[in-house]
Amino acid sequence: MLSKKNIRALSVFLFCLWTAGYAKAQTPVLNRLKKQFEQTKDIETKKDLILAICERNYSLSTDTQLRYLRIGDQILKGKSDREFFFRLKTLYVNYLGRIGRFDEAIILADSLFDSWGKPKGPITNQIQVQKCRSLIRSNKSGEAIEISFRLLEEAEKEKDTNMVIQSYVLLGWANMEIEKFDEAIKWLEKGVGYTRNEEYFIKHPSLFSNLASCYNNINKIDLAFATVNKGLEYARRGESLTLQANALNIRADIYLKKKNKAAAEKDLEEALKVRETLADPYYVLSDMGQLSYFYASVGEYSKGVQIAQRAIDIATKGKQFQKLMYLYSALAENYRASGQDGKLARTLERILGLKDTINHNNSERAIAELEGKYEYQKHQNTIMQQRYELSKSRFILIGSILLLILSIILFVVIYKNYQHLQRRKLETMLNEQRQLSEEAIITAGEKERKRIAADLHDNLGAHAAAISSNVKYLKEGILNRDELISNLDRNASGMVNHLNDTIWVLKNDRLRLTNLGDRFKLWLQKLLVNYPGVRHHVYEHIENDVELSPNKILHLFLLLKESVNNALKHSRCKDLTVRFISGKEWRIEVEDNGVGFNDDSFNAGDGLRNMKQRALECGWSLALEKADPHGTKVILRDEATIN
Repeated sequence: MLSKKNIRALSVFLFCLWTAGYAKAQTPVLNRLKKQFEQTKDIETKKDLILAICERNYSLSTDTQLRYLRIGDQILKGKSDREFFFRLKTLYVNYLGRIGRFDEAIILADSLFDSWGKPKGPITNQIQVQKCRSLIRSNKSGEAIEISFRLLEEAEKEKDTNMVIQSYVLLGWANMEIEKFDEAIKWLEKGVGYTRNEEYFIKHPSLFSNLASCYNNINKIDLAFATVNKGLEYARRGESLTLQANALNIRADIYLKKKNKAAAEKDLEEALKVRETLADPYYVLSDMGQLSYFYASVGEYSKGVQIAQRAIDIATKGKQFQKLMYLYSALAENYRASGQDGKLARTLERILGLKDTINHNNSERAIAELEGKYEYQKHQNTIMQQRYELSKSRFILIGSILLLILSIILFVVIYKNYQHLQRRKLETMLNEQRQLSEEAIITAGEKERKRIAADLHDNLGAHAAAISSNVKYLKEGILNRDELISNLDRNASGMVNHLNDTIWVLKNDRLRLTNLGDRFKLWLQKLLVNYPGVRHHVYEHIENDVELSPNKILHLFLLLKESVNNALKHSRCKDLTVRFISGKEWRIEVEDNGVGFNDDSFNAGDGLRNMKQRALECGWSLALEKADPHGTKVILRDEATIN
């Protein structure tokens, strides 16, 4: 555990770093460049040194970077140097992004890109790279991915290995920020496998540290540990202070999962020393979130809550919205660990809202379309290259071909006629197939609507009938007025909740198992307020985030609700455990430690038969088992995974 002295020092540093002033460079390369700059009198040499210093922004404080950029502006006054101007202004884009002025950075990048004109080249590529960084930091990953695909396409065409690696880093980072870890891993692994030349890895150590972070998020701990060590090694060899600190913080989180708190403390302290020369608010907020998680792991919950709330306030005021999801998750972890269920429920609700916003701004469908466009264009480029090679061969053989033209003409006419007939047959078949597909889609959609309508009719009809009956009794004064009002309130709430759940699933084309888990946890938190004597535990081990249709998600949600309500109403349990498990197969378990059940009497109930029927309609299996040492376990899984 961190000593009190170190904790105080780390907290004060993180809160004050936001407004930190000028700090001297702490790497040998930067010290040497700065010394050369102070000693030289030659203007052209000074310009080269300004660019060299500012291009090492990963090891430079923002104040130092601004100082040299302004010196560059002074050198430019009254002089015409197109290349130096654009390179300097591109570094201004980087600076604006580092201090959180993302909109200004993006506007400046667009202005530079448009002003350059044609042909495009390395300078305009770097303008787009810096724009992508600000887009990602400002939670506009979809736009960043679109630009990154274009950069990757051009880099592959030009065989520019450095730009290819940089594009893979951007694609991985953008997907990682919106928690599409599998997609991020795909691009980052491509970058790792693209070359064996370590020079490029030293330039881009985040290729490994970001990949390690993704592995860590999907619980591939050993692979994450090996990968982050490579990233840390390359960051040190390249004297990249920011990326060293990033790798150390990622490794500290891995150490915590390995239950090695001493090693985690050591890495956090080393990262603190590295950060002392920098003042980048984006990474300051990352460190504050990391520290909040650390406090949660060592039982310092009040400090964890305090630093998370301070970070959220800083992020909101500084418009660092892309870090809010991470910071709210750290806050939720401290509330969860300290047993503050009410505050945890409100925080989870806030996280759910942020997820919906992020998913709206960076929809999977839009990103998939961009990736499809990239693959299509890549394929077209390959075809063009092949055509070019073929044209060269044809030029060599043209003399021989001329001799064969007369004999080929007849064959070509016959072959073209044959192709025409085959094409017409193929078009007829495709039209028939398209018509059958459209009819199948219409039939499936109609069936889905009828099923959902029937479900709404059954559930809402029952509540409506109960409300009508209660109103009748209320008018006639037959039963107790308070009891009737309570029944009316309960049935009205039931109708609203069922409508909310139905609307939630219907407004999405597809939903993942994690979406259901988030929604279920929020519902469970609100429900268990009425059962103060019951402890609950929700575990998620999801390696394969399964997608389900809205109708199936709705059925699954209702089955889970029914299982939990049965346990709370009938089992007299003290502990309730829910497990979401998804790998090669998926299953969900609802387990209580109550009085258990009698096989004959329980299996004869209408409730269980209705639950089994609902599961059967979706192609699932619903099983009931006795828990050890006592209680009941309901197990729901996809029937296909059993066979």
